[in-house]
Parts: sequence; C-alpha cells; structure tokens
Amino acid sequence: MRGRRPRGFTLVELLVVIAIIGILIALLLPAVQAARESARRTQCQNNFKQIGLALHNYESAVRCFPIGNVYPTYWSFQTLILPYLEQNALYEKADFDGYATAFEYTRLQPGGIGSASVPLAVYQCPSDPKAGEVARDSYWGSYAAGNYYGVIGTAYNRKDGTLFSNSSVRVADVRDGTTGTIFVGERGNVLDNWWGWWGCGYGREGTGAGDNLLDTELGLTRGGQEDQHRFHFWSHHPDGAQFLLVDGSVHFFSYNLDYQILNHLATRDGREIVNF
Repeated sequence: MRGRRPRGFTLVELLVVIAIIGILIALLLPAVQAARESARRTQCQNNFKQIGLALHNYESAVRCFPIGNVYPTYWSFQTLILPYLEQNALYEKADFDGYATAFEYTRLQPGGIGSASVPLAVYQCPSDPKAGEVARDSYWGSYAAGNYYGVIGTAYNRKDGTLFSNSSVRVADVRDGTTGTIFVGERGNVLDNWWGWWGCGYGREGTGAGDNLLDTELGLTRGGQEDQHRFHFWSHHPDGAQFLLVDGSVHFFSYNLDYQILNHLATRDGREIVNF
C-alpha cells in the first residue's frame, strides 16, 4: 500500500503566514524603537551629568565657572573643562595664551586638525543622527560638532545667564537658586555641522551664540537642519530636550513648556520663582 505524499503549504497559506509575521513586526518595531530611544536619552542624561560635574569641579578649583566663550580667541567653556572630563591630552593641544583665534590656531595645525577637531561622545547626543560628524574646510580646518550649549541668558547680548562671552560667574552669583537656573541645554546639529562646535565658536556677532552657547529668546521649539533652527533649543528626542541645571540635576523639558518659564529659568539673578 502506497504511503500518502506529504502535503506542502499552499500559496494562500504562505501569504497568510507572511502577513502575520509582518503584523507582528509592525507591532514590535515601535516598542524596539522606544527602547532604543530610552537608552539614548539615558546616555544623553549621563553626558549632561558629567558636564555638570566638570563645571562644578572647575568652579571649585578656579573659584568661578569657566568663561562661556573666550573673547577674542573664541575658545569654548567645553574646551576649558576638558581636564575635568579626563581629556588632558586634548586640553594640552589648545593654545589659550596665544594671540591667534581658535580658528587660526586650528588652521595652522598639520592637516588643519587640532583639539577642536576631535569628536567627543560626552558632547554629543546619541539621538542626533549626525553625532560624531566633523565639519571640514580646506582653509579653516576641521571642527567636531556638539549638541550641548551653555546658557547665555534671555538674549545673546544680555548676559543674564551663567555662561556667556568672557563670563566669570560664581555659584554665589546664581541668586535665583541653583535648582531654578538652567546651565546647559540641547540643540541638534544644523547645516551639516556648520553651526555648533564644541571646541570653539564665533557665533552671532562674536558672542558664541549658535556655536557653543545659546539664549532662550527663541524658546524651546521643534527644529531641523535648516538655518533658522540654529538659534533656539531643540533636540532629536521626541517631544522636547534635556537641560542641565546649576545644581547638577538634569531635566527633560517638553516643547509645551511655557516660554516665560524657560526665560525665568535662563536668568541667574532675575528673582523669579519657578516651580517645576
């Protein structure tokens, strides 16, 4: 007696199985993406905490927080705190005592590669798709992008925040309280990294605004690669951006945050009372 021939899948059955697998993937993908973004946000938060610790260690050693943007050489506070981020070798490569600007100094290095040319994970948000990229110019040299910006204050020329051109702010000068004053905030990279370098910055009218510092005049709103998004806080995290407060804590602020509250948080001595 002949055995029965094994029966294979029909085309309809195969299509049904493929459809079920596709549905399962569609259901699981958002959960996987959410888990990845959660991990990236946690890493971003850890970056902020390292920067906050470095800023306070600098203040303990020098008796004031670092200059936000060093005029007229345009080195950044991010460069000044490198020794407190275990980046002594990069710090030694920067020329703080020379008369040349940070850009001229970088241009004269072999291949136009200086301390400001090196991507540093601690200054980059892992959610930014352009994190780790370097802007290169045949004349001026190479500059690594950053995502974390010192807070000038409520406008680029008011200097009512904690980090600005030739600042020398102490903890005692933050009379609004360290728990109610923002120190550093996020912004995504724009124009293929041609605005926003961690190592140095000329910025708006030489104030560093848009390069390594930012003010809150344009608030916290959604951004993108276009030029108009270089002067306000935003991030590649869904629905908002992270901020470091002077007390070292890190908070995620929604795009729905009231504009006036952000401005109140940006001042060090505005005498405003802000409750989270």
